[in-house]
Amino acid sequence: MTRPDILALSAGALADLTNKGTLRRAQKQVDDPATSWTITESATSDVHVEFDDATRCELAAGQAFADWTCSCAAAQECRHLVAAVLAYQRDAGLTGAEPVAAGPADKAPSTAIPAAHEQLPYEQLPHEQLPHEQPATPFDPAHITDEALAAALAPATLRAAAALVAAGPLAHVGTSAGINIVRLHHPVGVTVRFLAGADLAYARCSCRRPDPCLHVPVAVAAARGTTHGQSGLRAAPTAEAWQPDPQVLDEARRLTEELIRVGVEASHRALLGPWQRLAQRASAAQLHHVADLVDEIGEEAARYSGADARFDPDRLVALCGELLTRAASLRGHHPGRVPDRLVAGAAAEAEPVGRAKLVGMGTEVIESGDRVRLIVHLVEARSGAPLRVTRTLDDPQLRDGWQLARGTLGSIPLHQWGSGQVMTTSGNISGHGEFSPGNRRVTGIPHAALDQVGAPFRVGSVAELAAQQSRLPVVLDDRSAGTDLAACRFVAIDEVAVVPALGRLEAVLVDAAGDRALLALPLTPRVRPGAGRTADLLRRWQQSTPDDLHVSGRWRWTPRGPVVTPLLLAGAHESVQPFVAEPLPEAGQLAGEAIVDDGDLTSPAAVVRGLDKALGETLVAGLDRLGGDPQVWPALARHLRAAGSARLADLAEVVARQRSATAVARLLVAASIARPMV
Repeated sequence: MTRPDILALSAGALADLTNKGTLRRAQKQVDDPATSWTITESATSDVHVEFDDATRCELAAGQAFADWTCSCAAAQECRHLVAAVLAYQRDAGLTGAEPVAAGPADKAPSTAIPAAHEQLPYEQLPHEQLPHEQPATPFDPAHITDEALAAALAPATLRAAAALVAAGPLAHVGTSAGINIVRLHHPVGVTVRFLAGADLAYARCSCRRPDPCLHVPVAVAAARGTTHGQSGLRAAPTAEAWQPDPQVLDEARRLTEELIRVGVEASHRALLGPWQRLAQRASAAQLHHVADLVDEIGEEAARYSGADARFDPDRLVALCGELLTRAASLRGHHPGRVPDRLVAGAAAEAEPVGRAKLVGMGTEVIESGDRVRLIVHLVEARSGAPLRVTRTLDDPQLRDGWQLARGTLGSIPLHQWGSGQVMTTSGNISGHGEFSPGNRRVTGIPHAALDQVGAPFRVGSVAELAAQQSRLPVVLDDRSAGTDLAACRFVAIDEVAVVPALGRLEAVLVDAAGDRALLALPLTPRVRPGAGRTADLLRRWQQSTPDDLHVSGRWRWTPRGPVVTPLLLAGAHESVQPFVAEPLPEAGQLAGEAIVDDGDLTSPAAVVRGLDKALGETLVAGLDRLGGDPQVWPALARHLRAAGSARLADLAEVVARQRSATAVARLLVAASIARPMV
């Protein structure tokens, strides 16, 4: 046996190269006593495996898995190639711990939750058992030598990679089921997965270039960098040496405070030019997220100028708050701050998409009055690249989320994009992962297929999830698609209830290690009618948790632990998208519980809502007109103080008394940080 690369392929790597179902079928074939095979190796280390059904596989040396051939008719994801790898490993004495199981054997019984294993690394936690799961010695991409890179990549590729390395790589480095994953945030937003340790023939990137690509040396350079706290982020020295342009950041704050003083109502025309010039300066200064925010603020101002019904004061508040927060972080000088390259972001790269299988991770509904945004979250199965499709709708009729999601995209309803698979042969990616299909026909399969998704977007436990995400404040994190997206596996559901004061449905999720996470579904007007189906499903699953239960959603990390806004709940035979779920036949109040209209701001969520409302009125009308209005800031200050928010109340009183745009800017920052935490 002279092929260490084949011996190094773990079950996780084989599932990544194909999918979990293909791995199961291949394992079943090799485990069948009636199956036999013959393995021969050539002088050049090419491996030939012939099965008793005359199927012949050729595992060529020096070539990646995608270039291996099989005599069967499968175009891709061939189970015979996987079976050939398993047969080779078995003949070499690598029999694995346990076979890949299907159905109930994949999970711990829901009636007996194992105790937590706080002292164990993820590799030793009880989770989905796969054969030959972990390498004997932990591997880190930082250990890959320059000589190995030079041997695997062409000189032209290395020169192109060197230019990216000079720009200062920043990445999150994690491990899942023996696969090392490097999620680059700068200078490009791609994910590189090392499936067989240092063997670069098995390095896969989410870009669409042939593997191994120029992003592999960039990922290695980032992995060699300095670690930022407990976040899993690593920055190369060139990234840490970069300094953002303070003049651009000062101008961003000055223009925002000018907008606060005069309001978009009086200044939308005068501010368009300065905002556009600021966006150009920010982009030239490599402050890409700042440039994007400035562009989006200018778009909202242009909507107001054109009397566009899609103008959204709540979105204007969120954008201005995020802009000020990023500018403050980039202007900071304390060593423990979020890395500047992450806050500044990478340039958006437009690229075409050819033949692809897109797996739905769920649909999100974001409401602001009559304006609604539907966001379908997707992952490309082959490359592992995250994508999203965004539709903005005017909805004065206040239609339910499930009705809005019945609109079609490429002849397929939006909700089916979010809950199944879509096969496409053309499309384009613009911005940071925004996908639009081409003119060619697309084919949809309306069944949840999270087993087609690998890490970092499908994980087996809360501990693994924590290792795959930075857990940094959302308002300072990467703005690209998929940054906070993941589907995590759980074995039990507990404490399903509506929390009226917070206006949301909650449930406690428990993984196989006993670690817990909180599911929190906001019961907005368009989501609430269908939330009864979600609550009904959660309560049924509480009594009998299904096999292979995954909760897909957007994750945030609070002092109380991980919280997920659920986009897709998928069991073995049933799934639901909470934001666009169709109401139960017996429509009515959700479990007979009413949502409290907290006009006195006695809950954290109500405080943020009240603050957002006052900030929205100020950005529209201007502080010069609203600063002395006793119905706005003085009343808000009283409510905030009664709610126990003394610092916010002090700032609101300064606004009422002095008409201070600086105080409003501080409140915008406070709201942007607090909003994801409630």
